[in-house]
Amino acid sequence: MDTSISFLIVGPDADIYNQLQDANTASDIRLFFCGRDEHVYEFVQANEIRAVLLDASDGSADSRKLLRELKAFDALLQISVAG
Repeated sequence: MDTSISFLIVGPDADIYNQLQDANTASDIRLFFCGRDEHVYEFVQANEIRAVLLDASDGSADSRKLLRELKAFDALLQISVAG
């Protein structure tokens, strides 16, 4: 039984993802990165993502829109917003 957690970082670039990769996260956490312009919903579904960190550091309306759409896509998805 796989007890690992699939954790997705979504943002304009991979800076946060790279910092977390370098931080030696726990072995039961699988980190993924997906750009905002990529197919985020398909990525979430294909990789059984249960937690998302949304990098909203640019303060764009796109970040707020994506947050609403992610919650509508999967109401059980745990989403944290940085920035």
